[in-house]
Amino acid sequence: MLERFLEARRVRFVSADEARARRVAFENRIDRAQALIAGLRKLLAATRLPGAQSLAGWSTSLRTLGLQAAFREQTLNQYLPFVLHNRYIFESENIRAAYALISEKEKELLPWSPERIDWRTYWVNNQIEGIEKWVQPEAVKGWTFRL
Repeated sequence: MLERFLEARRVRFVSADEARARRVAFENRIDRAQALIAGLRKLLAATRLPGAQSLAGWSTSLRTLGLQAAFREQTLNQYLPFVLHNRYIFESENIRAAYALISEKEKELLPWSPERIDWRTYWVNNQIEGIEKWVQPEAVKGWTFRL
Protein backbone atom coordinates (compact mmCIF):
# COMPACT_ATOMS: atom_id res chain seq x y z
CA MET A 1 0.00 0.00 0.00
CA LEU A 2 2.80 2.39 0.87
CA GLU A 3 4.53 1.78 -2.46
CA ARG A 4 1.32 2.46 -4.36
CA PHE A 5 0.90 5.66 -2.35
CA LEU A 6 4.34 6.78 -3.46
CA GLU A 7 3.92 5.40 -6.99
CA ALA A 8 7.13 3.43 -6.47
CA ARG A 9 6.83 1.07 -9.39
CA ARG A 10 9.71 -0.25 -11.46
CA VAL A 11 10.91 2.31 -13.97
CA ARG A 12 12.52 1.41 -17.29
CA PHE A 13 15.79 3.18 -18.01
CA VAL A 14 15.22 5.89 -20.59
CA SER A 15 18.17 8.22 -20.17
CA ALA A 16 20.50 9.17 -17.36
CA ASP A 17 18.90 12.61 -17.04
CA GLU A 18 15.36 11.27 -16.97
CA ALA A 19 16.33 8.57 -14.48
CA ARG A 20 17.86 11.20 -12.19
CA ALA A 21 14.78 13.41 -12.51
CA ARG A 22 12.55 10.48 -11.59
CA ARG A 23 14.80 9.63 -8.64
CA VAL A 24 14.67 13.23 -7.35
CA ALA A 25 10.88 13.27 -7.71
CA PHE A 26 10.69 9.95 -5.86
CA GLU A 27 12.94 11.27 -3.06
CA ASN A 28 10.73 14.36 -2.79
CA ARG A 29 7.61 12.18 -2.44
CA ILE A 30 9.34 10.16 0.28
CA ASP A 31 10.38 13.37 2.10
CA ARG A 32 6.83 14.77 1.92
CA ALA A 33 5.37 11.52 3.20
CA GLN A 34 7.91 11.38 6.05
CA ALA A 35 7.09 14.98 7.01
CA LEU A 36 3.37 14.19 6.98
CA ILE A 37 3.89 11.11 9.15
CA ALA A 38 6.12 13.03 11.59
CA GLY A 39 3.43 15.72 11.89
CA LEU A 40 0.73 13.14 12.49
CA ARG A 41 2.85 11.39 15.13
CA LYS A 42 3.32 14.69 16.99
CA LEU A 43 -0.39 15.39 16.75
CA LEU A 44 -1.27 11.93 18.07
CA ALA A 45 1.24 12.27 20.90
CA ALA A 46 -0.08 15.72 21.86
CA THR A 47 -3.69 14.56 21.83
CA ARG A 48 -2.83 11.15 23.36
CA LEU A 49 -4.70 9.35 20.61
CA PRO A 50 -3.67 5.81 19.55
CA GLY A 51 -1.93 5.09 16.26
CA ALA A 52 1.58 6.43 16.78
CA GLN A 53 3.04 2.90 16.61
CA SER A 54 1.46 2.27 13.20
CA LEU A 55 2.92 5.50 11.92
CA ALA A 56 6.34 4.50 13.24
CA GLY A 57 6.14 1.41 11.01
CA TRP A 58 5.30 3.56 8.01
CA SER A 59 8.22 5.84 8.81
CA THR A 60 10.57 2.85 8.90
CA SER A 61 9.17 1.61 5.58
CA LEU A 62 9.78 5.01 4.00
CA ARG A 63 13.39 5.07 5.20
CA THR A 64 13.91 1.57 3.80
CA LEU A 65 12.36 2.61 0.49
CA GLY A 66 14.74 5.56 0.28
CA LEU A 67 17.73 3.33 0.98
CA GLN A 68 16.58 0.87 -1.67
CA ALA A 69 16.34 3.59 -4.28
CA ALA A 70 19.76 4.99 -3.36
CA PHE A 71 21.36 1.53 -3.52
CA ARG A 72 19.85 0.82 -6.94
CA GLU A 73 21.07 4.12 -8.28
CA GLN A 74 24.58 3.51 -6.92
CA THR A 75 24.67 0.05 -8.47
CA LEU A 76 23.56 1.32 -11.86
CA ASN A 77 25.90 4.32 -11.77
CA GLN A 78 28.83 1.98 -11.19
CA TYR A 79 27.74 -0.46 -13.89
CA LEU A 80 26.42 1.76 -16.70
CA PRO A 81 29.83 2.95 -17.94
CA PHE A 82 30.60 -0.66 -18.85
CA VAL A 83 27.40 -1.23 -20.81
CA LEU A 84 26.14 2.07 -22.21
CA HIS A 85 28.93 4.62 -22.26
CA ASN A 86 31.41 2.62 -24.33
CA ARG A 87 31.35 0.93 -27.74
CA TYR A 88 32.54 -2.65 -27.80
CA ILE A 89 33.41 -4.94 -30.70
CA PHE A 90 32.52 -8.56 -30.04
CA GLU A 91 34.56 -11.05 -32.05
CA SER A 92 32.90 -14.38 -32.81
CA GLU A 93 35.03 -16.09 -35.46
CA ASN A 94 35.48 -19.30 -33.44
CA ILE A 95 31.77 -19.77 -32.79
CA ARG A 96 31.02 -19.00 -36.45
CA ALA A 97 33.45 -21.72 -37.53
CA ALA A 98 31.94 -24.19 -35.06
CA TYR A 99 28.38 -23.29 -36.12
CA ALA A 100 29.28 -23.88 -39.78
CA LEU A 101 30.22 -27.48 -38.91
CA ILE A 102 26.79 -28.51 -37.61
CA SER A 103 24.00 -29.83 -39.83
CA GLU A 104 21.02 -27.79 -41.01
CA LYS A 105 18.76 -29.84 -38.71
CA GLU A 106 20.97 -28.95 -35.72
CA LYS A 107 20.99 -25.31 -36.80
CA GLU A 108 17.19 -25.32 -36.61
CA LEU A 109 17.43 -26.58 -33.03
CA LEU A 110 20.07 -24.00 -32.15
CA PRO A 111 19.33 -20.75 -34.01
CA TRP A 112 22.20 -18.30 -33.83
CA SER A 113 22.35 -14.90 -35.51
CA PRO A 114 24.41 -12.42 -33.47
CA GLU A 115 23.97 -9.68 -36.10
CA ARG A 116 20.29 -9.45 -35.14
CA ILE A 117 20.96 -8.89 -31.42
CA ASP A 118 20.00 -5.41 -30.25
CA TRP A 119 22.80 -5.04 -27.71
CA ARG A 120 21.48 -1.86 -26.11
CA THR A 121 18.13 -3.53 -25.45
CA TYR A 122 19.91 -6.63 -24.18
CA TRP A 123 22.07 -4.68 -21.72
CA VAL A 124 19.22 -2.56 -20.41
CA ASN A 125 16.49 -5.21 -20.27
CA ASN A 126 18.46 -8.36 -19.49
CA GLN A 127 21.79 -7.48 -17.95
CA ILE A 128 20.57 -4.74 -15.62
CA GLU A 129 17.52 -6.78 -14.56
CA GLY A 130 19.91 -9.67 -13.88
CA ILE A 131 21.98 -7.43 -11.63
CA GLU A 132 18.86 -6.38 -9.74
CA LYS A 133 17.79 -10.01 -9.32
CA TRP A 134 21.12 -11.76 -8.64
CA VAL A 135 23.85 -9.25 -7.69
CA GLN A 136 21.97 -6.82 -5.44
CA PRO A 137 20.53 -9.50 -3.13
CA GLU A 138 24.02 -10.97 -2.67
CA ALA A 139 25.53 -7.54 -2.00
CA VAL A 140 23.08 -6.78 0.81
CA LYS A 141 22.87 -10.26 2.32
CA GLY A 142 24.21 -9.15 5.72
CA TRP A 143 22.05 -6.03 6.02
CA THR A 144 19.41 -5.90 8.74
CA PHE A 145 16.70 -4.79 6.29
CA ARG A 146 15.73 -6.10 2.87
CA LEU A 147 15.90 -4.22 -0.41
